[in-house]
This record gives sequence, C-alpha cells and structure tokens, in this order.
Amino acid sequence: MNSTSKDYADDFRSAFTDTRASINELVRICWDASAPAFLAKDTRSRRGASLCFAVQQFSKLGVSASVQEPVARQVADHLAHLS
Repeated sequence: MNSTSKDYADDFRSAFTDTRASINELVRICWDASAPAFLAKDTRSRRGASLCFAVQQFSKLGVSASVQEPVARQVADHLAHLS
C-alpha cells in the first residue's frame, strides 16, 4: 500500500470512529481513494471500487457483519448520486 492509500485508510478510520462524522464524509473518502485508479468519466467502476474500499476498511477495523451491512448500504446509496 502506498502512502496515499494509507492516508485514505487513516481518514476512513478516523471518520468512521468519529460519532460526529457524516456518511457523506465516509463516502467522500471512499470516492477520493478510488480516483487514482480510474478515469474520471468511468463513474460506474469508480463507484464499485469506492464501495470495495469501504468494505475492506470495515474488515480492517474488525467491524461485525451486522454493523457493516447497513453502513455499506448507506455508502452504496450515497455513491449512486456521485459523478
């Protein structure tokens, strides 16, 4: 993992554990993390990669499936509106 990816992972962890952070903040971190891998116009792939990033971070944080699932759905719903 390069330092930029680590920064996104650190940002995600901080936002997820901060009770004041919004789902929009988590989604923006995921979206930004996917940016280097895809062309800006390839929003479908970028949405998928963003959701994958979120799920990977949940796993790294040891988040249970029962907590992960509803948050992952919220992330996916919010990603559907980004372009």
